[in-house]
Amino acid sequence: MYRDTKSHAANVCNTALKRISLALALASISNVSVADTWPKLINGSIDQCKEALRIADAAFHSNAGLLHTLPKLPSDLNSMLVLGTRDSDISGGDALHADSTQFDKRPNMRQDSQQLIYWQKVAKQGSRLVMVETPQGWQGSTYTLFLTKEEVDWGSFLTRIKTEDQPQEFRLIASRRWWPPFIFQSKGSPRPAWIIDIEQPYRFLSDWQVHIAEPDRTGPACTIQFRRDVRYAVNFLPKPVQKLENLLDRTMGRGENDGTLRSTARLRTTVENMWANAALRPWASLGLPYNNRTEVDTELKAWAKKGPSYREVYQAIQRQYPLAQKSLAAYYRSKFQRSPQEAEALAAYVLDIAFRTHYTFHSERPGENNETQAPHPWQTR
Repeated sequence: MYRDTKSHAANVCNTALKRISLALALASISNVSVADTWPKLINGSIDQCKEALRIADAAFHSNAGLLHTLPKLPSDLNSMLVLGTRDSDISGGDALHADSTQFDKRPNMRQDSQQLIYWQKVAKQGSRLVMVETPQGWQGSTYTLFLTKEEVDWGSFLTRIKTEDQPQEFRLIASRRWWPPFIFQSKGSPRPAWIIDIEQPYRFLSDWQVHIAEPDRTGPACTIQFRRDVRYAVNFLPKPVQKLENLLDRTMGRGENDGTLRSTARLRTTVENMWANAALRPWASLGLPYNNRTEVDTELKAWAKKGPSYREVYQAIQRQYPLAQKSLAAYYRSKFQRSPQEAEALAAYVLDIAFRTHYTFHSERPGENNETQAPHPWQTR
């Protein structure tokens, strides 16, 4: 009888500890809104803005890792893409696909810059859209979009774009973008074309600006937002995850000797995009880290031997990792209504990807992860 009472007391104690642990994990995500619905349309209600929101919604809920890659368009969309790209990698240049009934693709023969210019064939409402693609070497190309007055002919345009100060006949819609704006035309309608401009594709879940190709307009007709404003993507996640990220970031260094490639800064951009998806789009691709887990663990252990401060950070990572994973599972249960088993599997998968994404250590078998990476729990459930 004494043993039964003792066993019962132990079970009660264990249950209470589990409840306390869950309560603490849920408390750690109390700063994260679970009611937000993204994307959102800001300052606009015209039809083109509503169409853009539908495209944004399809992009947000797709499996794509980046939102500047155009998703499959809704079948009943009242607009068609007439100039843009569906490719995810455009670093090789010459990546735009133009509707030949709407745009001519012409080289700029007056400059030794290999510029490509997409010239709208028929001016609408007295204006013409012109996209200029300028190669930037290994970095890819930049894209500038003008709305010119109809009387600006081809020769005059080539002369005038050499100057820094654009004349009154030009309206600058997008300047030197690293990702080309998307140009749409409403089906069976005389309405002007409209544009989706992604100003900063390197910024995680960047806003979309929607412009209408009308000469009297100044600025965008509306904005589409995919998130609330935070400095770092990990700020969307519970405090234990933020603490782990801070520790991992300390192992990456400052990139002081990276040169023009800026490899450390680029890696941090990849990390930001990964955390943004982990927090707000956990069904999407989180990317494929360069190294497998064994390689990362081995290299970090070697890094920790460089000195006491290195060892201290390494040991802190080992302690923080399980705490972060537990809080991340609670976050997925609360925000995305996952079952306990689904949330735990998703948290384990996400944190492993996050951990490895911080590094590009030397590998004897680069690309091995393409074959050995575990399937995404959300996409296979």
